Amino acid sequence: MHFYAKRWWNVLLFVSLVLLAFITTTVAAQAGDLTKSNTSSQDTLTTDTSSQAGNLARHTATPPPVVGVGIFGATLPKKGSLVGHFAAAYGLSAGSLIGTDSVTAAYAVQNVYTTYSPEGVGVPHLVRNDPKDVKIWTMIAGLNYGLTDNFAVSVATQYFIKQQNVNVFRGMSGDDLLGVDSTHSDGIGDTFLTGLYHLYGDRINKINIFFGMSVPTGSTTVTSTAFNNSGVYSIKRAVYTLQLGTGTFDAMPGITYVGVIGRWTWGLSYRSRLPMDTNNQGYRWGNYNEFDGWTGYRLLPGLGTSLRIVGSLQGPIHGYDPQILGYGPCSNPLWFGGDFVDLLPGVSISGRYIGVPRLSMSTAVDLPLYQNLNGLHTARDYAVIISLKYKFF
Repeated sequence: MHFYAKRWWNVLLFVSLVLLAFITTTVAAQAGDLTKSNTSSQDTLTTDTSSQAGNLARHTATPPPVVGVGIFGATLPKKGSLVGHFAAAYGLSAGSLIGTDSVTAAYAVQNVYTTYSPEGVGVPHLVRNDPKDVKIWTMIAGLNYGLTDNFAVSVATQYFIKQQNVNVFRGMSGDDLLGVDSTHSDGIGDTFLTGLYHLYGDRINKINIFFGMSVPTGSTTVTSTAFNNSGVYSIKRAVYTLQLGTGTFDAMPGITYVGVIGRWTWGLSYRSRLPMDTNNQGYRWGNYNEFDGWTGYRLLPGLGTSLRIVGSLQGPIHGYDPQILGYGPCSNPLWFGGDFVDLLPGVSISGRYIGVPRLSMSTAVDLPLYQNLNGLHTARDYAVIISLKYKFF
């Protein structure tokens, strides 16, 4: 934890450099495009009226943006338009880190102490189990509706399937591996209500802002059958990782910028999730802040590629649930979250290629570039995302 301030500056500096590169490219592209526009306008003065109209239509037509997969708020449905969206993701975390340092399970159970064990909060005790891997399947479904051309509303909810495999060590000390405990949870997560507003737009640039609220529809009292270090199975409240919701109402503000010139799209975005209170179990998640930059290229009408970079900061849990005290890292609320930088190459395709023009599809792979965890827990390995959108009317 003593490297926390340093981690903040490392991630923010990295993301700032990426955003500066995007902004510089944008300014240069706009300058070049405006020069071409002036030349084109002068040339069209010498053509007949019908040619002028055709050139103007081609010049001002804006192709649909190729948005980085997972970006929220880049486009708004028009007035009276209803768009359904569905996304599915599979994420794997494997191996353990303390900050940025990789550690083995044998090292952790002989050298790392937790202060949130059944011995009492604040009483140091050796860790007696260490997560082998965590697998999370996430599904998100929702609807966006345009109330006006500049304002839309969105509602979405989640469904999780979570599985955690943990190395359990015998007794209260030593590195004698007793076995692997496998626990899981599944169910509905939290629900999100969001309003989106188109703040600014011209032929090249668009800026949208949004403000959402997370409603605590996901459970924070999930139980699991755990295999403990004495070799006995017992039913107890599952660790924080396996809970399905936060148990709090959270504010979710954000802003998204999109630029389009010809086949190229680029953008920047920021969004956050800020818990507004402590839940009934006695804790709240730390603040979440996410900074995105991406570029996209339209290969063919309805077919594009994108490259997105994400810097995210997830604070540790504040408070604790007295029924989640245990001898493992996932029972320690301070060992939650961290600082992350991820790269997501993606592909987007229109449903016109399969005879469903109202449908759009995209997929991306999430590749961690940097992660600095708060304390001891599993490191992100990779994630795969598939997204579908369908315009009903």
